Amino acid sequence: MLSILGIDRPTQEVYQFILEHPHLGVEEIAAGLDTTVESIRDSLDILASKHLIEVRGGSDTFSPCDPEVALVALLSRQQAQLANERLRIDQGRAAISQFISKFRSGSLSESGSTGVERHLELEAVREVMASLSEQCEQSMWSIVPRSTATPSAMRTTEERSKSTLDRGVAIRTICVASVRNNPDLLAHYLRLVEMGVQVRTMPTLPMRLNIIDRSVAVVAVDAEDSAAGAYVLQENTLVDAIAYLHLLLWREATPLTPARPRRKGDISSQERDALRLWAQGHTDLAVGRKLGVSERTVRRISETLGEKLGSQSRFQMAIRALEADWISLDDA
Repeated sequence: MLSILGIDRPTQEVYQFILEHPHLGVEEIAAGLDTTVESIRDSLDILASKHLIEVRGGSDTFSPCDPEVALVALLSRQQAQLANERLRIDQGRAAISQFISKFRSGSLSESGSTGVERHLELEAVREVMASLSEQCEQSMWSIVPRSTATPSAMRTTEERSKSTLDRGVAIRTICVASVRNNPDLLAHYLRLVEMGVQVRTMPTLPMRLNIIDRSVAVVAVDAEDSAAGAYVLQENTLVDAIAYLHLLLWREATPLTPARPRRKGDISSQERDALRLWAQGHTDLAVGRKLGVSERTVRRISETLGEKLGSQSRFQMAIRALEADWISLDDA
């Protein structure tokens, strides 16, 4: 029940037991819950760090705080942390948007910024990526927002990844969840996982990019068309912002496994994101584009959700999904 606040089940049980028996000591709590004194002390440390209990003197002397006050305060602190993270994401996106706007207008060079190249030809981008892969020493992170790839591109990625991994470089890739609709592409990513590449998925992704050793970023000019070329960035502030955006997306992404992940209420991540996008007012065409699937697939998702939620209209489905806790007000 309190796991959303970062409190695991054993600690929840200890907290509930303390609230019901506020005058018992550590050994009595351990006996009452049929567990060890050490595990009780671990739970007490967690509760104390979240200000749900007050420790006085030694670690064995404590008293529970009023849960109505303490839990609300804990939620408020987490909301503040989330707000700060969202602010940093927005700042990162703004920095990227401002940079690209200046680059396209030609004002970037006038401001004296350095460490930026634009490669218009796809082959030039591939040569740059091959060179950077060979030079990479610590990490290579990427975002792949499309669910298509040629057999040749997949072979090249696998060969390059194996060579990079053999040098001890850590590789992280976030790909769009609709790769599961392409058997060849799914098999490709699962082969990468077997090699040692860390692969996670998200229903929608903002752009195609690669980050090498957190010092160089290659960002596609057009997320929908890789042939449009890419920017190669070595400007520290911007690369830091892009790397931070990748870290936040990585934290929210789902590890790729052979089986499809399911969410609460037997709803898939793809279904949840379709609901979220409908709640935001997107059309079926826009939902399909963002999820990387056809309109036919979007209609199939709609029919499945309509049966689960007992509704037909997109708006009604979004409302009932909110009531079922499948999406949140923040999603909408």
